Amino acid sequence: MGNDKKDDDRCVLCRKSFGFLTPRKECALCHRAVCAKCAPHRDAAGAVAGGGKPPRVCDGCHATPAPAPPAPRDAQTEEERQKRVAAIEARRGKQQQQPAAARAPPAATPSPPAPPQATQAPETPPPARAEAGANPVLEAALRRQQMAQAHGGGGAARPATVEKARLLREIEALLARHNDVPPFGLKSSDEAKLRSYLQYVKEKYAE
Repeated sequence: MGNDKKDDDRCVLCRKSFGFLTPRKECALCHRAVCAKCAPHRDAAGAVAGGGKPPRVCDGCHATPAPAPPAPRDAQTEEERQKRVAAIEARRGKQQQQPAAARAPPAATPSPPAPPQATQAPETPPPARAEAGANPVLEAALRRQQMAQAHGGGGAARPATVEKARLLREIEALLARHNDVPPFGLKSSDEAKLRSYLQYVKEKYAE
């Protein structure tokens, strides 16, 4: 009995005795005796009608407020939800009543195969130009021949001389011994070009 009286004279939170500087208050939620310093909060929801001050709430109850009650459902929202559910059920019933053939999606028609694309063969350079690029002497000879033809108006080629025939035979024999082939346009070259090319071939094969 004495302990209960002693507890009523003290704040349950800070354990200070009630007095002039620590007035006694009561928490509106837990109904415990606390001092004004430990119950500085006000419960606005528990305000008395007619402009009364909201009751005090202690620090412990203010830190863990009571859960708010669930908000009541709006009657109009509930009615709209029921209408949507009824519409869905009616649509589902109509789909079940339709025959299976009507519900089946149409078969997809296969698309025709694309025509094969024609592959273009890579362009190969002319044999004369490729051979001339590998042989600087022959390239210079062909260039001089083109210039001579341009200045001469494209006249008929002169008949082959004995010296030209001899140079051609010697060049072809030298190339054959080394399993090589004569370049394109060799027989249409003049004697000066054939001598230059023969000298080039001899230096090439060290003969």
